[in-house]
Amino acid sequence: MIFESRVGRTIAEKLQTLVKTPGRDALEKGVKQAASRLEQSPGMAVDVLHLSKPGVQVVKPYKVATYNVENYFPEGVGKLGDRLQPLKTEEQKVLLGKGFHQLDSEVVGVQEIYDAATLGDFAKQKLSDMGYVDLAVSKGNDTRGINVGIMSQFPLKRVLSHADLLVQVPGEAEPRKMARDLLQATVQAPGGDLEVFVVHLKSSHIPNGHEIADMAQKAGISFDEMKASLLEKAAVQREAESESVRGFVREWNEANPGKPSVLLGDGNDVPTSKTVQILLGMHDQGEKMHNLVADELGPEAFTHHSPGGWQSEIDQLDVDDDLLKQVVPGSTTIVKTPETEAASDHRPSRFTVNPAR
Repeated sequence: MIFESRVGRTIAEKLQTLVKTPGRDALEKGVKQAASRLEQSPGMAVDVLHLSKPGVQVVKPYKVATYNVENYFPEGVGKLGDRLQPLKTEEQKVLLGKGFHQLDSEVVGVQEIYDAATLGDFAKQKLSDMGYVDLAVSKGNDTRGINVGIMSQFPLKRVLSHADLLVQVPGEAEPRKMARDLLQATVQAPGGDLEVFVVHLKSSHIPNGHEIADMAQKAGISFDEMKASLLEKAAVQREAESESVRGFVREWNEANPGKPSVLLGDGNDVPTSKTVQILLGMHDQGEKMHNLVADELGPEAFTHHSPGGWQSEIDQLDVDDDLLKQVVPGSTTIVKTPETEAASDHRPSRFTVNPAR
């Protein structure tokens, strides 16, 4: 069930060279500006869907995970531009359900799910034996309707959407909102509350080759120049989002000392990228987060795969110092099975928390 590497990350690493690296002072300033959003935008309450009544809680180890389920829409929705996205077949839903069983985690941050009703229907049909009691999905800013959510076998005490978190993209006069969302949930976990943040940052996806060629012709530049420009634009926006997310999470951690937190989700960038380094706090003076996938599994711990065989490590299990003390060493796992390979283009990953540590 643990990951198996096939190719390196050379392509992903080379993409990083397309983006100029700002100075440390500029990054520090950006993180501080983003951090102020904690007061400016307290978040919007997200409804919690109760699936069942929680049982008597016992203090024991539990697992925390992230899973990008890839374009999970209900009938009649899910568009990319003017193109309808294919719905998951019943076979894919069955495989996804098996993937969740193999992941076997009490708390799961979910990406690319349409809404709470869609996730709730899936949980009732495919996961009814797993003991999930609460779930929530925020309606973010993504025009396709791929949103972020959380499922938990423990009660969710509070869930907030920070889709209005402001992002200052370099070169733009006014800040914009997150392309998708940052969800925040307080989980009533064994041994004490766990603060969970779930994010899905701007992707590196760009138009197809034909569209790029048309854009290049209109702009009077070469195909390669247009492609590089589009990749750079996406990277700059993603890095700006990471600054806002980092600032928010950093300020929350500083305002809540001793309370463990974790950032889960799809960062759409590799561990050595500026995006992820900002998320971890490597460019500011605050407490650092710890990327368990990279730290415990190494540089070929691939969590994303494509039909062409390209793989990358872009999913986040980032814990703060307080939670790191409770993480069971060596427990970080990427679940790679025939079921997870067929159900989504992301492999779910998890780690174990022992609140008694």
